[in-house]
Amino acid sequence: MSSLGATHIAETAAPRRATVARRAAFCVVGLFILLAPMFPHLFDLRSPFLRPWMMYSDVGVGILKGGFRVDDGVSRRDLSPLQVMGLERYPRLRHFLFEHRVHDSADVARLAEPFCATLGPGARLSFEGAVGTRQGWRPLQVNNVCAGGHARRD
Repeated sequence: MSSLGATHIAETAAPRRATVARRAAFCVVGLFILLAPMFPHLFDLRSPFLRPWMMYSDVGVGILKGGFRVDDGVSRRDLSPLQVMGLERYPRLRHFLFEHRVHDSADVARLAEPFCATLGPGARLSFEGAVGTRQGWRPLQVNNVCAGGHARRD
């Protein structure tokens, strides 16, 4: 009977060790996921394996929602902010760094500057819509963007 008991203990010890090893590996991976982003901040490390924490609170800040209107005296046409920037879509960038962020009317003029160069004499470009802020969407209207614009914030 004693040899049967020793065999039973040996048979159950192997699965128990495997279970403990899996649990330990899971805990180590979980701790790595949680704590690894701390090291680049504390020790000023730069590594593709140790990425720093990123704060995504500014996602959408400075993005225009609305439309541009071109009035050349003969016709009017409406354009999206992407069409004015000459883009098909907003770029897929890591960490949401986007050079076309808008905070005021001067930024709208800077964003539209290449498009303004393509307009004929006497054409006017205006924007009516909103700009993303940390507090939400803020209304923004800019008349005659190519001439520096006159912003109206409600």
